[in-house]
Amino acid sequence: MKKPNSLKTAVLAAGLAAAPISAHALCDTCSAVVEATSALLSAINSAATAASQSINLVITMAIKGAAATVTTSVSRGAELQADAVNRVVHSNERAKQEGRYQYTDPCSVPAAAQGMAEVMGTTILSTASLGYGGSRGGGSLGGSMKRVVDEATGKAPARDPGNTALSAAKGACETFASSFGNAMRASICQTAGFTPSNTSGYADGDVSAETLVYGPQKTGQAMRIRRTLDPDGKDLDVVNSYLRNLSSPLQMRDLNKGELASDEGKKYMALKDIYDARMSMATHPMRRNIGMMTASTASIPMLNQLVQSQQGNFVKTYLNREAPGWSSKGISEDELMNLEVTRRYMNMDWQTRMAAASPEEVAREQLQLTAVQKVLVLGLQRETRENGLLLGTVTAREGFYGGFDEEPVHRRTALI
Repeated sequence: MKKPNSLKTAVLAAGLAAAPISAHALCDTCSAVVEATSALLSAINSAATAASQSINLVITMAIKGAAATVTTSVSRGAELQADAVNRVVHSNERAKQEGRYQYTDPCSVPAAAQGMAEVMGTTILSTASLGYGGSRGGGSLGGSMKRVVDEATGKAPARDPGNTALSAAKGACETFASSFGNAMRASICQTAGFTPSNTSGYADGDVSAETLVYGPQKTGQAMRIRRTLDPDGKDLDVVNSYLRNLSSPLQMRDLNKGELASDEGKKYMALKDIYDARMSMATHPMRRNIGMMTASTASIPMLNQLVQSQQGNFVKTYLNREAPGWSSKGISEDELMNLEVTRRYMNMDWQTRMAAASPEEVAREQLQLTAVQKVLVLGLQRETRENGLLLGTVTAREGFYGGFDEEPVHRRTALI
């Protein structure tokens, strides 16, 4: 007896339904998200399988009950057809549930866990490495400019203020004076008998507020916001040169051995400690701003994961434009925060993807944005706390001076 076409159709449908469902392409480094998603899908799959088996059993029993009145081949064909229908229903339900619980871009979700905390720690170290007592900067400077910057950062003993001032004038003319920058400054240097030269490549970088606010600006290039500074190149030398002019243009002279042995020399030491402590607090916001702009290699694992995400092309283009050395030197905390905003709000691909996303996908992305906001709020809290310390220092200083009818002798002698 020939089997009816319905049997052939059922067998074919069963074969197609049994074909494996392709997995979403996921980032190899995102095992935590992948494992969590896989566990959830496995549970959903098991529940759907149990439900389909129950339905299949009921249908099969009903068919077997009528088997006495139909041929065996027809009964078997109907059974296979019912099984195929169940498989299709199961497959559709599984795909529907997967869509609800999968991340649309799993590589980018845990990226911040690959070094963000370490980058923020590097900011603190970079802050402490600038200014007086700092270890960074000075490598690209030469001659008189190197000497006065070394004095300001404590790498060399400070000379008499008069001699330091002469060296500073000469060094500034030789390092930062250029007709491409402040032409009047270059002319004044020449009139004073110094040779104006821009050996640093950052004309007027030692006197421009943009050095601290936007990062050192290279001569001849359009001004731009530089959020990532090279920790080993000229950038920090220019920063230290500006900090010296801003905070301690005439460093207090270091005493010689004979002077230190006297009582007056010992009193001078105590006053110098007061001066150094207050100048360190006064310059902290400036140094911390540069610390946040200094590149950190701790950011490289996070960046390597982001370039594998669905936003990879956008991230690569951004990094190559803003921080060309990112693959070997990393980027700064400031750059990371800017990238977190830019790769979403200013990225047309992200905008398009969110417009077509399901409610579940939008909710998960919103959760990520909320987490980023928490990081920003933490930074604001830190800034507020530091501002309180600065205000306290100013108040203490005013209270100290307000307790005297006359100015203290160390103030009259211009030590503080």
